[in-house]
Amino acid sequence: MKSKISEFFENKYYTNLPVIPLVGIHSARIANIDIQKALVDGSLMAKAELKALKSYNYNGVLTFMDLTLEAEALGCEIQCHKETVPSVKKVLFRDLDKHNLIEISNIEKSKRVSEFLRAVRIMAEDIDCSKTIVGAYVTGPFTLAGQVMGMETIFESMILHPDEFREILEKTLEITIEMTEKFIGEGADLVVVLDPMASPDLISPIHFEEFAEPYLQKVVANTYNKDVLLVLHICGDTTNILTKMLECGYDGLSIDSKVDIGYAARVIKNRALLIGNVDPVNILLNGSPEDVRRASVACIENSLEAKYFILSSGCEVPKNSPKGNIEEMVKVARKYDFNHRKK
Repeated sequence: MKSKISEFFENKYYTNLPVIPLVGIHSARIANIDIQKALVDGSLMAKAELKALKSYNYNGVLTFMDLTLEAEALGCEIQCHKETVPSVKKVLFRDLDKHNLIEISNIEKSKRVSEFLRAVRIMAEDIDCSKTIVGAYVTGPFTLAGQVMGMETIFESMILHPDEFREILEKTLEITIEMTEKFIGEGADLVVVLDPMASPDLISPIHFEEFAEPYLQKVVANTYNKDVLLVLHICGDTTNILTKMLECGYDGLSIDSKVDIGYAARVIKNRALLIGNVDPVNILLNGSPEDVRRASVACIENSLEAKYFILSSGCEVPKNSPKGNIEEMVKVARKYDFNHRKK
């Protein structure tokens, strides 16, 4: 029986190694569109992403990577920044007894959520989805809890009030699932669950196993039979939890540049799609095209033990990354076939 991943790749008719740098707000620069306007207007976001797709000719487009989208919809106050995505300025609550403030109905009322959904719909209608991935990001349950309560509160809650904190996670889980389903409904064939606050850079592997993994697994359980690839991305050095991330059951893992791609490939093998992991800052932003070439070749050739691989950035491509660097990344991938072998 063919796996969901193999069927997906066969349906896309890939012959070259696919390459999808995580281009978000960088696309607004390519399209000369104001970032803040694109964050509230789905047609502008889609226009920017489609312009970048046409310019670079890679294999997929995604929405902007904005971790405040769900938090704002739930009632958090956000702070806008001229050249990047917003941040949470004021949390929704710090008292665990107020978890009922996390109301799923608020997702339906959010103007910005509707605009992100519109961006996916426009992109899916505009491009040939048999060849190009259309994707979106959703905030993972643990990170969303951190956004609505504040990181200090959840750190304290894990230790002093674990049962009450699990009630919070059940509520944020509902939001993650709802957002995932909405993006699938608009035509996304790939959804990336972002859970950066569950990184070993912030919490221990034991706490990951107790407070992040069970809820990430439930997201997968809800979408298992849906026609979508579900990918998990956790920032930072996830080497110590890579096996646990794999056990969450996602179709793919997107790996930060801090992780040895060779090690990740040996762990993953044919069990999931591996996505990564050119350094977005040191290489794509601050490096030369030759630096990008070397890093991209290293990623590809060190990932051979992973059956399914997409060359990508380790996290979002910085806005001011030189165009020539992204072009070089795509150029390198085109020299390899689907099985990571040079033509």
